[in-house]
Amino acid sequence: LWAWIKDRAGNVSEPARLLLGLDTSPSTVTLRINGGASHTQTADVLLQVDVDDATDPPEAIWISNSATFGTQALAFAPQLTHVLDSASVDGTKTVYLRTEDRAGNLGDTAATIVLDTVPPVATLSVAAEQDDTIFQAAAEVTVTTQDPSAVAATVGVVPLDCAGAAYAPLAIAAPLVTTIELPMEEGWQTIFACVKDAAGWTTSLAHTTYLDPFDPAATQLLVPGN
Repeated sequence: LWAWIKDRAGNVSEPARLLLGLDTSPSTVTLRINGGASHTQTADVLLQVDVDDATDPPEAIWISNSATFGTQALAFAPQLTHVLDSASVDGTKTVYLRTEDRAGNLGDTAATIVLDTVPPVATLSVAAEQDDTIFQAAAEVTVTTQDPSAVAATVGVVPLDCAGAAYAPLAIAAPLVTTIELPMEEGWQTIFACVKDAAGWTTSLAHTTYLDPFDPAATQLLVPGN
């Protein structure tokens, strides 16, 4: 815009110029919860707000657990703490975000995360077990789960560190089946397992079985005098 000022005597000022930017679109904003994680163990989460608008970035934001926003806006910040809705109930949670730039353009976005506050549930079993007894040291072990959050499992013959263990995939429709070698010693043996879910919870399992690896037909009964 250009402007001139003229007084009563007819004198005209030098022109003055004002540059105005036309902005009719809201900023492009991406909302991430806990860095884009799919699951969280607690309802207290960290929101990251990524903005792609160098010309007119947001100045105000609204955060809500529903698609309805209150009247009180917050000053824009790239990170904010937030508490998910219905913190005592596990399941998918949605966080809604509204932004406003200097031109007054409003933009809405949302992100979801699954709240999981309970460790996974699974079972550990040994194939060919009869009355808590197996007859070979190579034991076929199966870890099964009906927990949709369970994603991985591992098995060993010694107690496991579930936090640092190496895991294999696990799902409701895909149990973990593996063969482990027990010590070749007749007696009670314990097999251990860890199960991990998508939120990072772990569960320890143990199964005790009696190993009887020796064939009784191979044992000769020696009778004195014969």
